[in-house]
Amino acid sequence: MNERCPPSAATERASGIADVRKDHARLACFVQLLLQHLRTCRASHLLVMLTMAIGSMGMAATFFIGDGALLQLRRDMEQLMGSQITIMPDPGPNGALLKTRASVAFTAADLEALRQRVPAARHVVPHQFARTTMVAKGIETAIMVEGISPELYDDAAFRPVAGRGFSASAREGTSFECLITKSVVTRFRLSIGDPISVAGRLFTVVGVVPDPPLADSRFQIRIVMPFQTTWLMYGRPGLYDSFVAVWNQPDHLEILLDQLKATLDDVVGPDCYNLSSSRIAAQKWKNVVANVMAFGTAQAFFCVLVASIGVANVMLANVVRRRREYAIRIAMGARQTEIFGLVLCESMLIGLAGGLAGVAAGMAISPLVCHELAGRIHEVQRLAPIFGLRGILIPLIACGISGLLAGVVPALQIRRMDVLSVLHAE
Repeated sequence: MNERCPPSAATERASGIADVRKDHARLACFVQLLLQHLRTCRASHLLVMLTMAIGSMGMAATFFIGDGALLQLRRDMEQLMGSQITIMPDPGPNGALLKTRASVAFTAADLEALRQRVPAARHVVPHQFARTTMVAKGIETAIMVEGISPELYDDAAFRPVAGRGFSASAREGTSFECLITKSVVTRFRLSIGDPISVAGRLFTVVGVVPDPPLADSRFQIRIVMPFQTTWLMYGRPGLYDSFVAVWNQPDHLEILLDQLKATLDDVVGPDCYNLSSSRIAAQKWKNVVANVMAFGTAQAFFCVLVASIGVANVMLANVVRRRREYAIRIAMGARQTEIFGLVLCESMLIGLAGGLAGVAAGMAISPLVCHELAGRIHEVQRLAPIFGLRGILIPLIACGISGLLAGVVPALQIRRMDVLSVLHAE
C-alpha cells in the first residue's frame, strides 16, 4: 500500500509565493480596472462631482468662517470685557430678603460662603459702586465711582491703556489716586496728572481705562479707585454693595454660573440677587454664531445628500452599461466580492473627489466672504477665516461616506446578477 508523501518545505514555500503573486496580480488588476473606469468619466460624473463639491464648499466655508468668528469673539471679549461676573443684591419678590436680614447689602458671611463653595472662581472679592460729585477744571457733575480689589488690578477691564496703575500707597489708602475712563477724558478733556475733587477729596488722575462694555453711555463716565479708598469713603462696617467673581478658565463660565446660583440661592434666597456679566452676553453671541454654523452645515449636508442620490443614479447606469464586462470577468475567475468592491470604491472616489474640490474652493472663497462681511458690518472688520482640520476633514468624511453609501445599491445589483443569463443575452 502506497503512502502519500507529505509536501516538502520547498514545495510549501513555492505554493505560498504563488499565492502572494496571485493576490498581487488581483490587486493590480483591480486598481487598473478602477483607474480605467475613472478615466472614462462621462458628463454625468462631472455633474455629480460638481454638486458634491458645492455642498463640500459650503460646509468647509461655514466651518472656516465660523471658527474665525468664534476666535475673534473670544479675543474681543477677553480684551474688552475682562473675565468677571458682578454679583449685586436685590430685595427680591415682595422684599423677601429684608424679611431675613436688616439690610439688602451682602455680609462678610456671604463673601466667605462664596469663596468656599464656588471652586470655579479664581477670586471672589468685594466691589464698590457709588454715585457722587466730581469737580474737574471748575465743572461740577455727578459721576459713578467704582472701587476694585487688588485681584482685579490686572484684569483687562481695568488695565490702563494710558498712564499707569495705582501706586503702593494708593492701594493701601494712604494717598488718593484714580483711573478715569475714556469717556471722562473725552467729555472733560482731562489728562494724566490732572487733579480732580471727588466728594470733597483731592485725587490725582494716574491712568485711563477702557469704557465699560455694553454699558449705557451715562455709566461709561466713571472713576475707578482702589477698593480700600472707596471703602473708607462710602463703606459700611461688615456690609458690601456687590461682589465680583473671576473665573479660572473662560470655558468654565456655565459651571461658575451654576455654582454661584446654587450658593446664592442657599445663602440669600432665590431671586434675591442679580448676576451681571458681559461674558453672558458673549455667550449669547457665541450661541448665535454656533446656530448660524449649524444652519449653514445643514444646508451643505442637504447639497451632499442630493449629490449622493446623483452618485447612486450614475453608478446604477454604469452597472447596467457594464453588465457584459462584469459577467465576462466573473466567468474568467474574478470574484463577485471584487466587482462589488470595485463599484463601491468608484462611488466613494467620486464623492471624495467632489469633497476635495469643494474644500479647495471653500479655502479660496472664505477670505473673500470675510472681506465682504467686513465691508458691510463694522463689528467684524478683523474677521478672518481659520483653516482648521475640522473644516477640512468633516466635508471630506461626509462626501466620502455619502459616496460610499450611494454605491451600495448599484453594487448589490452585481451580487444578484446571473452571469450565464447576461452572457447568453449579450
